[in-house]
Amino acid sequence: MAKANLGQLKEYLSENIITGSDTTLGIHLDHGAETVKAHGFLESSSRFAELHLCYTAHLLTVAGIISRPVSSESVEGVSTSYASDASDSGNQGETRYLTEYKRKRVQMQGLSGRLI
Repeated sequence: MAKANLGQLKEYLSENIITGSDTTLGIHLDHGAETVKAHGFLESSSRFAELHLCYTAHLLTVAGIISRPVSSESVEGVSTSYASDASDSGNQGETRYLTEYKRKRVQMQGLSGRLI
């Protein structure tokens, strides 16, 4: 399977609000593919597109092109809201998509003891 395309990205992110143009999304798709390749994965790998989508979604979230989930609460007329997409480590650059990318990457590397 080759790298993911724009249609696959939009389907993957269907629950999110996307504010970028197709051109902007395409630029991030290209950057995501290059990063996955730099991490040692071949574009011809059967699961390359999975990693590609996860990493691209991470890039789009960090860039503010797709929204982070927001949690909010209100008590007696006072309300607060905050982004809830950061990892448990508290690192604001660690999105749920990057966490998923790392999980899949480790899983794929462990399948055969080598990068695929």
